Amino acid sequence: MKRFNALTLSILMPAAAILCGGLTACVYDREEPEFSIPVGAPLPEFSVELLNGERFSTASLPESDICNLIILFFNTTCSDCKRELPRVQQLYDRILADENLRPATRLICIAREEDAASIRTYWEDHNLTLPAAPQPDRTVYNLFASVGIPRLYVAQPLPDTRTFAITACLNSTSDLLQILQ
Repeated sequence: MKRFNALTLSILMPAAAILCGGLTACVYDREEPEFSIPVGAPLPEFSVELLNGERFSTASLPESDICNLIILFFNTTCSDCKRELPRVQQLYDRILADENLRPATRLICIAREEDAASIRTYWEDHNLTLPAAPQPDRTVYNLFASVGIPRLYVAQPLPDTRTFAITACLNSTSDLLQILQ
């Protein structure tokens, strides 16, 4: 298992201190009691199919070299998500350009109640290359939260194990981008 390097820790440790409270909810959210998976909780098990046909499953993480999993929940009709997606693209581009972060980091965008056709159209119209998984319902999203998008989670393996846990929950990439600069 790869050890966390100083850059990775400088990016992700301050983010782990941020609480999930104060997230803004998209206008399409239902009136429900708010739930958000807490920092320190085990990463829920799920599997999704990306737009490119690749399958991503949390079950494969223990055998991988991934030390940082970044998950963004979004919907392209949400104004907050529209504002955040270009920032996530910047973060993704920085990860791809960093020879230390690239092999150990995986970023995945999971739609909340949105189909592949509308995501593809939005991605093409806005020149996005982010790995995205359409979800016509809230099945995967409900494992993490009940209301509010965008939601950005960071998960990492617990020390001396390959069990992944949530280490940060953010509603913006701004904190991560500031640290990267």
